[in-house]
Amino acid sequence: MLTEFNEQPNPESEIPRSDSSSEKRRTKKLTPDELQERRNALLQAGFDEDFVKRAESLYPSLCSPEKVQQVLTALKERGFSDPHTMIKTTPLVLSYSFENIDAKINGLRERGFSDFLKMIETFPAVLSYSFQNIDAKIEGLKARGFSDPKKMIETFPGVLGHSFENIDAKIEGLKARGFSNPRKMIETLPQVLSYSFQNIDAKIEGLKARGFSDFLKMIETYPTVLGYSFENIDAKIKGLIERGFSNPLKMIETFPAVLNYSFENIDAKIKGLIERGFSNPLKMIETLPQVLGYSFENIDAKIEGLKARGFSNPLKMIEASPGVLGHSFENIDAKIKGLIERGFSNPLKMIEASPQVLSYSFENIDAKIEGLKARGFSNPHKMIEASPRVLGLSLENIDAKIEGLKARGFSNPHKMIEASPSVLNLSLENIDAKMKGLQARGFSNPRKMIETLPQVLGLSLENIDRKLRLFTRLVSLYQLPIVPTEAMEKNLKLFSTKFDKLIVLARILRYYEVPEDEVYSAMQRLLKLNLENLLVALRDKESEKSIQSLIRRTKAVKKQGLSREDKRQLIAQDLEPLQTEIRKIIDRYFRGYPKEKE
Repeated sequence: MLTEFNEQPNPESEIPRSDSSSEKRRTKKLTPDELQERRNALLQAGFDEDFVKRAESLYPSLCSPEKVQQVLTALKERGFSDPHTMIKTTPLVLSYSFENIDAKINGLRERGFSDFLKMIETFPAVLSYSFQNIDAKIEGLKARGFSDPKKMIETFPGVLGHSFENIDAKIEGLKARGFSNPRKMIETLPQVLSYSFQNIDAKIEGLKARGFSDFLKMIETYPTVLGYSFENIDAKIKGLIERGFSNPLKMIETFPAVLNYSFENIDAKIKGLIERGFSNPLKMIETLPQVLGYSFENIDAKIEGLKARGFSNPLKMIEASPGVLGHSFENIDAKIKGLIERGFSNPLKMIEASPQVLSYSFENIDAKIEGLKARGFSNPHKMIEASPRVLGLSLENIDAKIEGLKARGFSNPHKMIEASPSVLNLSLENIDAKMKGLQARGFSNPRKMIETLPQVLGLSLENIDRKLRLFTRLVSLYQLPIVPTEAMEKNLKLFSTKFDKLIVLARILRYYEVPEDEVYSAMQRLLKLNLENLLVALRDKESEKSIQSLIRRTKAVKKQGLSREDKRQLIAQDLEPLQTEIRKIIDRYFRGYPKEKE
């Protein structure tokens, strides 16, 4: 939109007028009827009553219809798209000679302005500024540290109307209010020069009153905030809450340009993300509000490009780290290639597990590998590949974790971390709570448990409680001579074993009537076996009914190298001749591991 400016001539400017003496003579001798005729001609030419009154206040005799039409035609011929608006905004345009306009266009072109027609059309008063004034403004802006004065003027030609006293005062005033880089603010949005400090102070106070914590950074990052009314800002916050966003203030503070998106745009983005299979678009946008700025063409191309590169679940990747949308395929391809060159065996899996890997520079990755080696880890590549989030941890953080584990009595923190690198992502407070919780649940040596199987730290106490309850019920149901906490502490694999598998194994132990003193060791041996191999062996006719014989037959099945699907077909076929108890065991297996629907 064009801004209306005061039509008073700038004291530093020149205002060349039409040199038509006949025009001057005619305008001195107009009768009331002739004057009304000129008013009507302006109205017929597409100007409104308000403009006619403003023009008449500047030129009591107005311009002749011929002159108005001549100016409109000449401006169109020179490439201006909307001469009417130019004249409405700045009626003085009617008084400029065409030689002056042509000279101004050529002079702006010679000075390197790329869109001089738009400059003049946006701010027709440019025609009134001498080149001496324009050149002095460019040099003065350079001298004040602005990196691209021409771009500033081209973006907002009104800069030409601000004196250096005004510009210097604006810079100093912004510094005094705590802005760290006023020049960058002004260069990003030169219109800042037109905002009064009263407006700026009111905006700062209003943002503070609405709960924004870093309002200065908001404005500095996106100076356009200064142009938004509080009605607009309040409506945006309210609308975001109504759409289910949990923290609109944080969204806007992270990416103030959110204020610029209409609710139609936001609603369409949410709907489009759902249609593409994303499960939680609100969380995606809240995590990275810049998603609102990505076109669906960009998003669709990113999904297809990730698939084409072998990623198995691009939607999950993007949902976990929406920043993936901002990485070019050149960046992604270079990252994959660089990871391979550094000896990582499966970069795709690494990136899919932690898409943030795409944001780490190779300098960072190389330094992390060297730093882990220097700290005594034997295989940093394997650690990083197992838990790519390690790349996001500082070496100071890793050192503190090692020292903290030592202080808590762990004998070999390096071995723990190498076995389960995700330990590095847990706080020491979390580890302390886990040890205390395990002890409260009857485990005799939580420290040894964690050191033997560090993955236990990744289990929530709720998960452990559930596993303990289910295992206790299982022991009671099948009358197994086992103390649940002791069994789980002796065989930590129980923590990660699916409950359906435990039920099947318990039924097998009961079927074979394993003696009490052998139940625990038999359970340990069965846990190590592949369940499908075990059930194929269970179906075979046996010369002796013993758990040892079943284990031998299971190992023989393993050597056959059958696929899982082939084994499941063997387990399911011709159940009728089998003993009732074996059929029940197989039936329970398929309840826990159901057949896929055809």
